[in-house]
Amino acid sequence: MLERYCSNVNATGSKGGSVATAYIAVFQGLSKAWLSRLSVIGLMAFALQPSSATSEPSCVKDFTIALQTEDWGLAYATCRAEAKRGDTSAQTNLGYMYLEGKGTLQDYAAAARWYQKAAVQGDWSGQLMLGQMYEGGKGVNRDLVQAHVWYNIAAKSAPKTAKAADLREQVAGKLSPTQVNHAHRKARLCISSNYSNC
Repeated sequence: MLERYCSNVNATGSKGGSVATAYIAVFQGLSKAWLSRLSVIGLMAFALQPSSATSEPSCVKDFTIALQTEDWGLAYATCRAEAKRGDTSAQTNLGYMYLEGKGTLQDYAAAARWYQKAAVQGDWSGQLMLGQMYEGGKGVNRDLVQAHVWYNIAAKSAPKTAKAADLREQVAGKLSPTQVNHAHRKARLCISSNYSNC
């Protein structure tokens, strides 16, 4: 599936190529459950960024190099600095590094915090990943209602290929109708408050 997506990305002229190949290599070591969600989310979050090499933040370039070389030190330092300045791509990349222990010790709570920072700035990949963290109970207490909330929010802005709506519906199947309604209300409140009341 990823190879087909990478071909589609390249055919449309968006960023991909060796970066997409690097993502595939990174995600091959993950469990099937994480692979089915994280790889597509992570690949698309990067591949759908602007393609101009001159406009790329240093974090994106250093993260791409680290995916290919497994030398995460510079990527971690660069992404951390840019993430602290509020760059959502850097926050999401830093979340990944904490999630996987790349360039730093594995720390699910730190990953969730960085995904949260990106999510409340409207970053769909951060929203999807935060939903994943809540669904899996990684770095946060497992909370399927919150997972539904973040998948629902992401579904409003993520490309259809990100499958945010599918993830939301999978979680909805594990909730009662009352919980689903509550999750929808929370998502609407979060969006209407410009993410200040999530």
